[in-house]
Amino acid sequence: MKNWIAKDWIKLACIIVASVIVAKMTVLKQPNPTVSGRLLSEWVEALDDQDDAVVAAALDKIYKVDKEQCGRAKKRLRELSEELGNADKIRGRASVLLQLKFGESSPESIDSMITVVKHDDFKWSSEAGRALGEMQEHSEEVINALVGLLSGQDTLNSQATAVATTTIVKFGRPALIALKNAPEIKNYYVRDDVDEVIKALEEKYE
Repeated sequence: MKNWIAKDWIKLACIIVASVIVAKMTVLKQPNPTVSGRLLSEWVEALDDQDDAVVAAALDKIYKVDKEQCGRAKKRLRELSEELGNADKIRGRASVLLQLKFGESSPESIDSMITVVKHDDFKWSSEAGRALGEMQEHSEEVINALVGLLSGQDTLNSQATAVATTTIVKFGRPALIALKNAPEIKNYYVRDDVDEVIKALEEKYE
C-alpha cells in the first residue's frame, strides 16, 4: 500500500515539474522585442519595483509594444491590475493594457480605469477611454461609472470630460437612458458637453 502511495506522489511531482517546465518554455518562446534599449522581459521585471514611478515608466514602455509581441507581459499585467495594494493609477494602466493588448477585462477593473481617465496624462486618459469603450460585455457597469464621473461633485477637467463623453456615446441607447436619468450636473461646462451628447444620441435613437 505504501509503495503505491509513494508511486502516486512521484507521478504527481513529475506532472507538476513537467507543467512548470512547459510554462517556462512557453514564456521563453514568446517574442522579446527591444523597447527603448531594453528587452521587453526587462520592462516586465521592472513591474515588480516598489517605486510607482518605475512601474509607471515600465508600463509606458510596454504600451509601445505591438500586441502580437506582448505575450510575455500578460501574466504580470494581470497580477498588477488585481493587486489592491497598488495605486489606482498603476492598476488602471495595467487594466488598460490588458484590454487593449489581450481583450481581457473585468468589472473590478473599471474604477481604476476611470481614475486613469480622470487623473492621468492625455495619452493614458485617451487610451483608458478607448479600453472602456471596448468593454461592451460590461456595458452597464461602464456606463454607470462614466455617468458617475460626469455627474460627480469633483472638478472635472476638459480632457477627462472629452474622454468620458466620447466613450459613453459608444454604448448607444442604454447610455442615453442613463444620462437622462443622471443626477443634476453642477459643472456648467460638463453639463453643456453632456447635453450635446444627449442631443446626438436622441437624434440617432429617438
